[in-house]
This record gives sequence, structure tokens and C-alpha cells, in this order.
Amino acid sequence: MIIRMGHREDLLVGAMTCLREKGYARTTARDIVAASGTNLGSIGYHYGSTEALLNAAVLASVDEWGTQLGSAMAAKIDPDAPFLMRFEQYWAAVLATFEDYRQVWAATFDLLGVAERVPQIRAAVADGLDDGSVTTAGAGGVTGYRSAESQARSRSSAATICAVSTYSPGVWAISEMPGP
Repeated sequence: MIIRMGHREDLLVGAMTCLREKGYARTTARDIVAASGTNLGSIGYHYGSTEALLNAAVLASVDEWGTQLGSAMAAKIDPDAPFLMRFEQYWAAVLATFEDYRQVWAATFDLLGVAERVPQIRAAVADGLDDGSVTTAGAGGVTGYRSAESQARSRSSAATICAVSTYSPGVWAISEMPGP
């Protein structure tokens, strides 16, 4: 049985595809329509603007990446290993996703600029960063602070690790600096 998505979902999937193939700045409304099999009017009806649709696509792609990374971390990080080994395991999981999400990483820089103007995007980005910190700190994760008393320290350390793991590959994605 084939399950057909509606135009809203088709547009989001099409925008996510364009984001990966062309990047944020080079994707046009016509590109999204071609990739989604919908029409130009659907963008305005469902999202209000191409920018709003692209922002939703970036957030959905980052969420998809976070889910993939969370699964990889759960499978590959040994909570009983020494800190440096857990840190190496974390970075290996992050870097293994780099090529598949290269354009998404670069698009997060565009999204940070949008977050300054659009409160909903700012809240979504903040929630995503908080979720990443919780995932990184959880289950003995990378930071290794396991007692209830050290939970705040663990979240703070995890937030720093998340910031570095978001920023560094983003720089690799948009610059000529050598990456992974």
C-alpha cells in the first residue's frame, strides 16, 4: 500500500532534498517545487514564504541529524570508558555524519541569522541545542558526570561540546580548511 503525503509534507521533503543538494542560499522556490512535485502556490499556502519553508527544512534536517547522531552515540560510546576515550568515540560519531549532512551544517549558519529576527526559529534553535546537550550528557555520555549533584556541571560541559561539534564541522563545510 502506497501512502501519499500531502503537499505540506511533500514541500518539506523537497526543501530538505534541495538543501542537501544545493544549500540554503542557492535553493529557489522553483527548485523546491520541482523536487516536491507540487506547485508554487503551495509554498505560500502551507508555509507563508520560501524562507519559512527553508527554515523548516533546516530545522527538520538538523533534527534528523540529531536523531542519527543520538543513535550512533548510544551504540558507539562506552559509558564505562575513560573520558578521553568517550570523547574520541563522540567525535567519531559526529564526523561519520559529516558528508551526509555537509550542506545542513553550512545552512545552520544561515539559520542563526534568521533566529535573530524570528522568535519561533530562535526558540527552535535553543530547544535543539538544549536537546543536544541533554543527549550528550545523558546515560554516562561523553561528559561522564553521573551523580545527581553534578548534573548542572554535566549539562554545561555537554553544551560546550555541542557548541564545538556544531561550529567546527560548520566551518569545515563552508571553508577551505581541512575537515575530517
